[in-house]
Amino acid sequence: MGEPDEVPPYFICPISLEIMKDPVTIRSGITYDRDSIERWLFIDRRLTCPVTNEPIPADAELTPNHTLRRLIQSWSSLHAANRIPTPRPPADLETVQNLLRNLSPSSLSLLSSLAAESESNRRLIIRAGAPRRLISFLPTASISPADSTLALLLSLRVPQDDLKPLISENHELISSLIPLIPQSSSAIQFL
Repeated sequence: MGEPDEVPPYFICPISLEIMKDPVTIRSGITYDRDSIERWLFIDRRLTCPVTNEPIPADAELTPNHTLRRLIQSWSSLHAANRIPTPRPPADLETVQNLLRNLSPSSLSLLSSLAAESESNRRLIIRAGAPRRLISFLPTASISPADSTLALLLSLRVPQDDLKPLISENHELISSLIPLIPQSSSAIQFL
């Protein structure tokens, strides 16, 4: 058995230095793995391109690089031990809005799964109005859905300054959370 083939350098994410699974291109024209650039821009709030140091807007669009993804998948199926799977597409606004309109244990579970998949999904869920809808849902929910709702709210990492007005508008919220406290670590974190 010969030496393993060297990974083409353009398959490597400039941030993680690993083979990209979901390559996306940002405004500067540089391609990164989605998870790495989302963390860089949206979690760490670094608003410059890691390679060019060019300013990047806070609401930067990430354009999927399908051609590069297919090249990486083709190469990995021939040369790597594990084939790179096709990433799931990001959630769409209409789907998220429908889930929020019809809150139930199953829609809460789907929203939680979407939020856990990517930073793009988490940001889309927030943009769709999830914090306001979830907070208004809490006083009407029974214990199990209320706990799931709180867990989802926490996973969205909504800034406290954005939550304060929503909480102050909902006078029944605190009294509806009190029964959850003995049973829910989410309620304790939220409060």
